[in-house]
Amino acid sequence: MTFDYGVLGRKLKNARESLQITSEEAATRLKITIQEYLKIESGTANVTGDQLVLLTVMYRRDFRYFVTGDYPSAESQV
Repeated sequence: MTFDYGVLGRKLKNARESLQITSEEAATRLKITIQEYLKIESGTANVTGDQLVLLTVMYRRDFRYFVTGDYPSAESQV
């Protein structure tokens, strides 16, 4: 089974938007260009482990939510 970066990108985008964080802010936090960040969200570029950890903190989500298919989102646990 391969990892689906498209699903990860959608989860990242949904988490970012739910906190009203701009893609520019996320890119700045990761110290990458906005174009690179948008490629991560679209699933066309891979995110590094370090970048994903930074995003989980910024987006206030458990790491497992982003990397597994069955871990519930924060919104579904409220």
